Amino acid sequence: MTASTLPLSALQDAGKAALRTSAPGVDRPLSVGVIVDLVWGPWAGGHVKCWERIAAAAAAMPRELDVTVHYLGEKSGTVELADNVRFQLHRPLINTKWLGFTDNRQNHTCLAPFHAGLSQALAQHDIVHATGAFFSLAKTGLRHARRNDVPLVYSFHTDTVAYTRHYSREILKRWFGDGAILRFLVDKVRYDQISGDRMQRVLDHYLQQCDWVLASKPEDRSVAERVVSSERVSYLRRGIDRGVFAPQRRDRARLLSSYGIAEDRFVVMFVGRVDDAKNVMTVARATKRLVEAGAPIHLAIAGTGSRAADVRALLGEAVTLCGQVEPDTLGWLYASADVFAFPSEFEIMPNVVNEARACGLPVLVSQNIGGMDLIDPRGEDGLRLPGRDPQAWAEAIGALMRDRGRWRSLAEAGLRRVAAMAPGWDDVLRQDLLPVWRRVIEERRSAGVRQAHPAAGAAPG
Repeated sequence: MTASTLPLSALQDAGKAALRTSAPGVDRPLSVGVIVDLVWGPWAGGHVKCWERIAAAAAAMPRELDVTVHYLGEKSGTVELADNVRFQLHRPLINTKWLGFTDNRQNHTCLAPFHAGLSQALAQHDIVHATGAFFSLAKTGLRHARRNDVPLVYSFHTDTVAYTRHYSREILKRWFGDGAILRFLVDKVRYDQISGDRMQRVLDHYLQQCDWVLASKPEDRSVAERVVSSERVSYLRRGIDRGVFAPQRRDRARLLSSYGIAEDRFVVMFVGRVDDAKNVMTVARATKRLVEAGAPIHLAIAGTGSRAADVRALLGEAVTLCGQVEPDTLGWLYASADVFAFPSEFEIMPNVVNEARACGLPVLVSQNIGGMDLIDPRGEDGLRLPGRDPQAWAEAIGALMRDRGRWRSLAEAGLRRVAAMAPGWDDVLRQDLLPVWRRVIEERRSAGVRQAHPAAGAAPG
């Protein structure tokens, strides 16, 4: 039978076999399929943006890498970044948006147990890299890796267990109100805690089946090492684009002309989802206290979310809601502010902290924030505060307004620390990711060779 008479399925199988038997990284670029179980768009959060930036770095490595980042999308399609890099969008089959779990589109995902479109698309890749363990695309990636003997790597990006507990309470409140049923389900049944514990078990099961796990902070590493050998765990750092995020981009005249913020205001900057998960009302209430005390202060918020109207109602003209902004705009917004306030407690490794410091801002963060190694424990390059205490935040911000020496000391220490610890995105790709991808591919290929050619004298399997 000639090749032209082979059925399509046979041709596809032959193509896959040829792809995997040639040596990736030598005869051809290594094909990587990255799975992000979130909707891609300009309003997306840090998880999505992290892989946008890594993908951009991969575009400069056409001989070494061919990368497809698989996102969810309102419509299926492909966005080409370069000959060797693309975003492939998959329409959700069971969209959480339809079920009313959350109003924030950054959090929407797909609940289908299997996504056939993604499964077909993954056939081209040498390796699958999952960035979550809980939803449709991640489950499909695991199933594909198992069935096709493809290496699977996992990286931490979102504290889904903590978010589950938080949003479980939100959903119950939306369904049952603030009354006795809610108190029974939370205080007695502990539904939110049970939901989080269930998600932790799902994560543990997923990690057990991965060839390698990339942690973002020591707490992630501890979680991984409960179920994975410590030799199979390493760190994935977050990068900084220093051309975008730099103190030289400060432009108060532009801040006035673009957003109407007077040059004599002390500007507090918040970046992220404008909702209770990020504790945005803590910053808003702290600002309100300073306004009432007569301080020349203004809050600028970059982001969207369910609490935006509440912030506006509380602060009136003392707040500017910038909405979702492009990275280039965000860079000069940071640099034109005076302090960065981020009371969120549900973070894996908040890149906004390093972005703000790279722009010369002192940073104030929750003492319970993830990635606490971002901040020196002695408070030399940033301040840790109770995440839900507006008075503590008002006092800390007010102190920096009055003590410009302390303000300058924190800003300069933050700049030094971020210069020392935050790599460029190309370094993240070349130093943290590529060696892991190559290693697990080589281990899998070597194992295959050993199975095909057992040592002399060994009993056949």
